[in-house]
Amino acid sequence: MVRVRRSISLPVAAVAFVAAGLLAVFAGASSPAAATGVASWVAAGTVTDSDQVTFSGDGVTFAPDGSGVLAWETYPDLETRAIATLAAESRVTRVTLASPLPAGATQVVALDGAHAAIGGIEGGGANAAFAVKVIGPGGRSSAAVIPGATQHLQSQVAVMAADGAGKIAVLGASGAQPVLTVCTVAGVCGRTATLAPPSGVLSVNGGQAQGSGLAVAIGSDGSVVAAWIRNGILDARWRTPAGRLGPTQELARVHAQVWLAAAVSASGSAALVWESQDDKRMARPGPATSTTEAQATTAPPGGRFTATQTLASFPASNATEGPGDVALSEPPVVAVAFDDDRPIAAWTGHNATGFTVRAASLDHVGASVQTLSPPGQSATLGALAAAPKEGAVAAWLACDYNSQHVCSPRTLQAARAAPGQPFGPPSTLPGASYDFTFFSPDAVAAIDPATGRPWVAATSTYSIDLFTDNAP
Repeated sequence: MVRVRRSISLPVAAVAFVAAGLLAVFAGASSPAAATGVASWVAAGTVTDSDQVTFSGDGVTFAPDGSGVLAWETYPDLETRAIATLAAESRVTRVTLASPLPAGATQVVALDGAHAAIGGIEGGGANAAFAVKVIGPGGRSSAAVIPGATQHLQSQVAVMAADGAGKIAVLGASGAQPVLTVCTVAGVCGRTATLAPPSGVLSVNGGQAQGSGLAVAIGSDGSVVAAWIRNGILDARWRTPAGRLGPTQELARVHAQVWLAAAVSASGSAALVWESQDDKRMARPGPATSTTEAQATTAPPGGRFTATQTLASFPASNATEGPGDVALSEPPVVAVAFDDDRPIAAWTGHNATGFTVRAASLDHVGASVQTLSPPGQSATLGALAAAPKEGAVAAWLACDYNSQHVCSPRTLQAARAAPGQPFGPPSTLPGASYDFTFFSPDAVAAIDPATGRPWVAATSTYSIDLFTDNAP
């Protein structure tokens, strides 16, 4: 596990960006095999670094044209540096960012076959701002989009999402207010909209999970849904493609510690999922000093969110360590994606043997709940991803406890769901023991919308191992 001293929190940020297929220059992966419905995961390459690595933001993202971004951070003797690496069409360009990016603060998204966007804190004190940099063949463009953003360890002051057409939605915390703006591939940002009054407490810190109190998603038509936790209430608002804000919707009262995720479908529907509890200890959720609840809601395009659905609930416990407990402080804890118009949620649950990874269709929660991780193992969610007409993929780390109550080795596992179908059985991917990390996902996943090929990755101290499935 990568641990960072609280007094020093500035890593290296790096991205690898490859047109026409994720990491083709690293992996040399063959063409996809014919669809067989049977998972056939293969190693697709390893990215190594001289320092310890963790993922930045979602780790892997794709643009509609099949260009992909792999993003990571490193800890070079806990020195202060910030470097981004852009690889496009087999040409690698090394870009040094203007100022350091705090640990866990980096957000990275693919925009198209030639551009990626990186977001992070620049400056300090009264001059601090969350800035978005668009990197492409023409160099970099930059805009400070959220002034007054102050970074704290294990919190994320802004989150980003891309629409696949060169627009980036940015939701952040400016003091006690959630603010939203939309930027273009040219690095030009629109007017920053304030979503709530300055009174009260805005949560950007759900324990150790980055970005947990904020969530944003943008649809292919430019519709944006933004969600935030304020005064213990989960609120959300729509923004139309024309920039008009809908009314604030008060969705649910939540516990003090919250993990939150959002998605918008190609047809403009939205889904939100969250897990919350009351506990000040780091090794959470489950068990906690309150009941831990995973919940969700959905909305039609631009419309009202439905009543909250409870996906799972596990009871409170004052024990320092639960049965088969591991330190679950990593995001995402919960995730949501659209399999075409079907909203799918995944979350980390808890049972007598430790943590489990579960998933459900939000259209039919009760009947569709699946436990994805193998029985008897303790598993923590890494990622959930989907692509139009390509189904979904989930990835996580799992381990078995030995007689010394040590959970090892930590293996990378994944499961796939065909369009409209339940997830198939899990696959354990080949490779070394992987790292549970504090400030980034344990595992990352994405589906290339151009080929239908899923990709998953995990970190092993100084390297990132990538895998793909030859049966999309």
